[in-house]
Amino acid sequence: MGMAADQKKVSVIIPTYNRAKFLPDAVRSIINQKYSNIEIIIVDDGLNGILVPPKNAKFIADAIENVFNYNGLRKKMGEAGREKIKKDFNAKSEVRKLERIFNEVISEHKTISYRKKDGFI
Repeated sequence: MGMAADQKKVSVIIPTYNRAKFLPDAVRSIINQKYSNIEIIIVDDGLNGILVPPKNAKFIADAIENVFNYNGLRKKMGEAGREKIKKDFNAKSEVRKLERIFNEVISEHKTISYRKKDGFI
């Protein structure tokens, strides 16, 4: 079994509000960690989720109540989340993103040693 299969999954939540230009750096810093069994969840406040302050039970309860009671809000957030997934997370765009990240990492680490005995040439 690989290392990731032995590790518990860790969810990393990136809260954001009109900060799309910073997301690539945030995601890159997460995927460059040694721990590999992760999922990344991006919440855009008011669009596809609601950000709440930590340890504020009243705020959390109010946010849950608002989403539960207001079908329009619930529907709007659900549709926005679905559209974001369709737009940003299709196979073709994910491959392009990974290629871009790999190329950046390779260019940052110009000296890569290859071991002939392992079949890397």
